[in-house]
Amino acid sequence: MIRPAFIPALIFFLTACDGTSPLAPQKAVQPSVASAGASTDLRPLPFHGVTTGQLVSMEIAPPGRCPESLPMLFTHRGAGSATHFGRFTVEGSECAFFDPSDPYTVNSGMSEWTFTAANGDELYVRYDETTGIRKPPPSPWLLWSAEIYATGGTGRFENAELVEVTWSGGIHLVTFETYSTLDGRIEFR
Repeated sequence: MIRPAFIPALIFFLTACDGTSPLAPQKAVQPSVASAGASTDLRPLPFHGVTTGQLVSMEIAPPGRCPESLPMLFTHRGAGSATHFGRFTVEGSECAFFDPSDPYTVNSGMSEWTFTAANGDELYVRYDETTGIRKPPPSPWLLWSAEIYATGGTGRFENAELVEVTWSGGIHLVTFETYSTLDGRIEFR
């Protein structure tokens, strides 16, 4: 039995739905175009970072890894911090050539790198060639710069794209210490 005090509330409830019954079937809800967690806004976001590291090995490149003009394989390891990564590690290699009598003649390219974020997500990065700049003597630093691009990744970086990212830095020709900066934009798909 309905109590008389609830009758006005019941009448309001039954008539407050733009003249339709609250029990009438609702129109189908259209599914969202984007999946949960994915952004439909593909606007590139700022991407900046710094690293320090070390050249850890120089060897003759294995067959098929490097072109004849860059017969050496240099392997690097380091760490740093960057937007969208937090603290991260960087490991990779690049093909190179240099005249041992003049280390400033170094030329490099055909690189393969892995940037690993603190949570374990990885971004795979490459560059095809570097531009080297010799600091005037007696400086032992060789400066370099390269345009990098993403080739894949895991987790949040699975479909990430680097947009106009320049990776530049220096290598100390006596201690083989390295430093670098990353500057550009990143896009998540």
